[in-house]
Amino acid sequence: MPTTGTKNLITKYKEKFQQTACKKCKTQRIMLSWSKLDIAAMAAKTQLDQLYFPGYYFPTIQSHATASSIVHRIKSSENGAISFNEASQPEIADRALIIAHNLVVRLIDIQNDYFSLNISKDMELLLKDFKLVWGESAKS
Repeated sequence: MPTTGTKNLITKYKEKFQQTACKKCKTQRIMLSWSKLDIAAMAAKTQLDQLYFPGYYFPTIQSHATASSIVHRIKSSENGAISFNEASQPEIADRALIIAHNLVVRLIDIQNDYFSLNISKDMELLLKDFKLVWGESAKS
């Protein structure tokens, strides 16, 4: 049960987290998220928009029971039999690691710019290491 202090905070900030449920009758409801922007719209407003699909959308549809995640696991044999591929998927795992590494490097760069950290030489080293570790596979 919420305490009195929590109830007061809810009352104080509730209006900031309202969204229009029906434009015609202007009914309001509490937003399902802390932001009125969806993840794709947030990414589009940043320097990280190129990582939205490979770093968020694709992993999300693969980690949930979606038609896409099932289709990626279907395999057919030479005799035409169709089965489910339950083996590990190292290519997808590698892609996830490349995107995660890329994201960390970009976030450090954004922090460097925003807070004027003056770590340009360190950023050059991070980029060099990224290319050294992932080489050509980072481009696909």
